Amino acid sequence: MAIVGFNRYKRKPVTQKQRENMAHGQRMLEMAHARELLATWHWKGEKSDRNKWLRDALARTEKTYGPGGPDRIRKYMRVIEDENSSIPIANL
Repeated sequence: MAIVGFNRYKRKPVTQKQRENMAHGQRMLEMAHARELLATWHWKGEKSDRNKWLRDALARTEKTYGPGGPDRIRKYMRVIEDENSSIPIANL
């Protein structure tokens, strides 16, 4: 006997806390991608080649992270680079 009006596939609405957790997870993924791109960029060959590679790689991130993704990742790359430049090389 089936229950009338019951849809077992209907999802509950997403709460504000769940939205915050999803946004935090997305930010962590973008920051990890920025770290990866920055490390690869440092080890690429000629500067002109690596800049072209970085532009192409950032353009591909829009497909993964949506509109504004490349700008956010570039911002995270700047933050990481600023943090790394403040560490004396002798301590590495």
